Amino acid sequence: MDTARDYRILVAERALEKYPSIVRTGGLPFQASREELLEKARAAHSLLMEVKYSFLPLGQLLALPALRRLSHLGGELVGFVLQKPLRPLTARDRLNRAYVMWIGRTLAGLPLRLRLGEENRPEYAVDIYAARVESVSRLSGRLWVANVSTGRAGFTVVTNLGDVKKGEVRGVAVLPPRLFGDVVSEAMFCTGPLGAEPGVRPGSVSGEVAAIVEEIVERGL
Repeated sequence: MDTARDYRILVAERALEKYPSIVRTGGLPFQASREELLEKARAAHSLLMEVKYSFLPLGQLLALPALRRLSHLGGELVGFVLQKPLRPLTARDRLNRAYVMWIGRTLAGLPLRLRLGEENRPEYAVDIYAARVESVSRLSGRLWVANVSTGRAGFTVVTNLGDVKKGEVRGVAVLPPRLFGDVVSEAMFCTGPLGAEPGVRPGSVSGEVAAIVEEIVERGL
């Protein structure tokens, strides 16, 4: 398996590149040791490089201790933003917190995304779920804010799709967050309404997901 060119591993690498800058300059108001977080990020990068240049068949790759440890570190990298903040969060704080969460999810979920198979498809590089639309409200003239739930996690989606309705189940791709005014968007709709239960991964999604993944790999975050 060409692990050095696999989109799943390359997106994880781009995510880890973003983490130190948030820890150093993000000014997040949470109790945490900056040096400890940066040391964990360095350890995660070392493990990711072991995975990237392993060139193992998928079965052996999934059994690689470095991959399991990397997934575990993904959870450790986000723990500090799950605490009660030391002050009210600004919109920029919430964006940086969402970035930390996305980075952690990207690393923690890498083994599951690798289990999708050896085929190197860009859309395999991000988590995609069927999610139920819990609420929809207008943000501006052409934008709406939807809150969705997979059954285990909730995400905010800012969308220009005016036909999204409460109660629908649609596919959402969990992507690097974006700030629209003071609202942080954590995902995008990537299917129309589905006849599926929340939490499952849809079989096919919009080609826009692949285009976004290509841009992340080529340009970084």
